[in-house]
Amino acid sequence: SRSTPKQIGSETNWALISAGIGYSMALKSDGTLWGWGRNNSGQLGDGTTTDRSTPTQEATGATNWTAIAAGWTFTVAIK
Repeated sequence: SRSTPKQIGSETNWALISAGIGYSMALKSDGTLWGWGRNNSGQLGDGTTTDRSTPTQEATGATNWTAIAAGWTFTVAIK
């Protein structure tokens, strides 16, 4: 837990972010989708159920994502 903002990773080209329960998903300006935090239900989309402390790209490596929404233990995204 933190009471002040903390930079996650070193990237600066984030375009959108959506926060779920214990995890976050973000789109970069290049259309790639990244996630970090809890991954108990595979909500980060990286093909595992391993929690991630730094942004990890989703498994397909697609570059045409346009919107995201993080939920309880799931993420939805639009290409």
